[in-house]
Amino acid sequence: LVSNKVTVFPASTSVTSQTSTPFVSDGFTTCQGTCNEKAWKVLAGTSLIWDTATNAIGNVSTARADKQIVGAVGVDFVNGSVVISGYSQVGSLSARFLTFDPVTNFQSATGAPLASFKSECLANQPQVGFAEEVWKWVSLANRTGYVGVRFNSGSSYYHKFGGKHLGCDTFSNNPCTYAPLLTPNKANWKVDINNCDVTWKGSYTIAALTSMMTAAGDKVFYYTSNKDVKGTIYSQGTTAKSWLDPTLGVISNTVAHTISLTFDTAVNVAKSDSNAPYSLDAQYFEYTDSNGDKAFGINLLFYSSTTSDSTYFISDRHVKGFRYLKSDWVSVNANTCPTCTGTVKTCTTSTSATEAAFTGDFPQGNCENTIGFVTIEKGFAMTDSDCVGATVTNQIRNRVGFSAPRNCSNSFQNLTIRGVATGSRSVTTPLNFEGTISLQLLLDNGNRPVVTLDVKSYVTRVAVDEGLKGSLTVCRSSPYWPVYDPLGSSLPDKPHKKYTGTAGDMCIDQHDLKFGPTGWVVFSLDVPDIDPKTLTIDSVYIQLPSEEPIYLLYRNQTTGVFSEDLNNLSFWKRTSPFLNFRYLSNASTLSHSDDISLSTSTAFGFAMTPGTLNVDASLTVTVVVRSAVTNVDGTVTNGAATFRRIIYLDPVLTTLARFGPAAAEATEDTHAMTSLSYVFFVLACTTGGLIVFLIIVLSADTTRKFPEWMPRARFLRDLPVLGEIWEPKTMQTMTYDNPYAAAMGPVKREPQAL
Repeated sequence: LVSNKVTVFPASTSVTSQTSTPFVSDGFTTCQGTCNEKAWKVLAGTSLIWDTATNAIGNVSTARADKQIVGAVGVDFVNGSVVISGYSQVGSLSARFLTFDPVTNFQSATGAPLASFKSECLANQPQVGFAEEVWKWVSLANRTGYVGVRFNSGSSYYHKFGGKHLGCDTFSNNPCTYAPLLTPNKANWKVDINNCDVTWKGSYTIAALTSMMTAAGDKVFYYTSNKDVKGTIYSQGTTAKSWLDPTLGVISNTVAHTISLTFDTAVNVAKSDSNAPYSLDAQYFEYTDSNGDKAFGINLLFYSSTTSDSTYFISDRHVKGFRYLKSDWVSVNANTCPTCTGTVKTCTTSTSATEAAFTGDFPQGNCENTIGFVTIEKGFAMTDSDCVGATVTNQIRNRVGFSAPRNCSNSFQNLTIRGVATGSRSVTTPLNFEGTISLQLLLDNGNRPVVTLDVKSYVTRVAVDEGLKGSLTVCRSSPYWPVYDPLGSSLPDKPHKKYTGTAGDMCIDQHDLKFGPTGWVVFSLDVPDIDPKTLTIDSVYIQLPSEEPIYLLYRNQTTGVFSEDLNNLSFWKRTSPFLNFRYLSNASTLSHSDDISLSTSTAFGFAMTPGTLNVDASLTVTVVVRSAVTNVDGTVTNGAATFRRIIYLDPVLTTLARFGPAAAEATEDTHAMTSLSYVFFVLACTTGGLIVFLIIVLSADTTRKFPEWMPRARFLRDLPVLGEIWEPKTMQTMTYDNPYAAAMGPVKREPQAL
């Protein structure tokens, strides 16, 4: 290892910050800083790829600036894709990457199709050279050294293990030549180089993961149940067997990580006119039809928007027929369903049609005789024997596609759709239905608006290395509005003392997924076989599409306690206090209606009014938890998981629209208007008082300081309506959404689509 070749001496510490902004190469590689003498040291000719204090990989978490453990893997679900992160460091003569199939051939340009690096780069590596060209030892005993004279120029076999850089020069010149194992496979991967820290990020659709095969022909991810998938990804490190003889090949070290995913299906309903006086919720389910084929159903709940009983069932907000214009399926095809008899994935019908096309069976257009991969039909008609004795003046009987509403409700119409993958009875794995359906409605007044159903699978649970099992459930609460203590503790079953309505139950419907401007919703985390006392909540947050998350709970990883000081992160009390977030430690014993059965394995829950965000959009709710269970033998089993649910918001879905005119006297809109009058009266009086107070203060000697005992911030804190939302330290910088948007008109905010 001793050579008289000229070497590059260690750069001063100031060099590590010579790149002030990240260098971006074609959108797939980002780099900043320098990695020279601080590269992760690798000993020559040893299987210990990563030289840690304990000679075992993954035990040192202080090497990276972000404290992520080298060799660790993280998984998340972002914008419809599974995102896999891998954490590593640039090695003195080694590189670490992620792969779904361990790499054994580092010479072939096609030897690593499932790796995070670009396999074609291996063809650029010569077969001659010696290690000191890219790394120069100062002291083996002290394990110190720095980059060799040819680390970013010339041709050497040992560039295969490159990545060291001075101001990102390696990654700006030709990374495929000088850092091939850190050059991303652009089909799915990106890499970020921050000084010596390396972070891989790969993005895959659910369909891509479940269809992935190894070189041996084995599935990478396999189903363990109808909606649960498990697979393995490897963090693989490699270095040369010899620092002098390239022909001896490489030594690899792999760390296997199990990834567990749970799927669910969400249906987002988009109206062609977002201001139309109606709202639609969708309930999705899967079943097996009479022939044994895999099928799905969608109950499309049509709510009429209104502000009074007299405008409830008028002709511009009542459906008398519907037909489909187009259905397009992306996940049901010859690969996922080789036994399906269909051959067409996109089915369309004529843009013009008679009334009979709306009130009868679906015309199949170009997909007659079930030649489409998915054949969609209307559901069963509501008959004269359904809902006998119930007041269902809103419903249409004996017309296909108009099914009986749940609990014989009169507040919505139940438009039903069924889809069948003909020939799928022989498919042994679950079939995910993902695609879009465009429906044209026929209203009583003759209007023909279009609604689009976007059917997507999404990940509701992510766990690495087994982790925690469970689910995040949703339940709609009884109406409770207005809420006089946004930062307080009142709930639908325990309303504020100024509330003039009637207390209700916390959980009355577990099917609804769309919520209006004043609707309460309860989320419960069910984790079976785990003592809730062993759980630690790291964070709970919500996120609208294309917006930053809003944190409801956040645990400071340094102090280990919940914090509201999140620096650049949004916290609900400061950005959206009228979410009325409530933590529920006793979620398994919540008040509920008689037809509801609560889980006994609920660890905790929380309630809020998400519709106060006043947007027509999807909302993703995420819970990150971990556990530490002490076993009988004294060992500790650690587990972690991220749970997620998607719900939908619609400002049109008011309480009166939800419950209908028959229940209007018992709903919150009546009470809300009465209470609003009181609220505005109090605000007017308070405003007048403040004006008088300001006149007195401004005309006084303003150079005189207030006495120390004067509670200046409590003037606003004591207002009976605002309750406790005003805090002295943030009073001048806080902004709030309007909690009475339903009564005062919509806030000017652009709607977001899923």
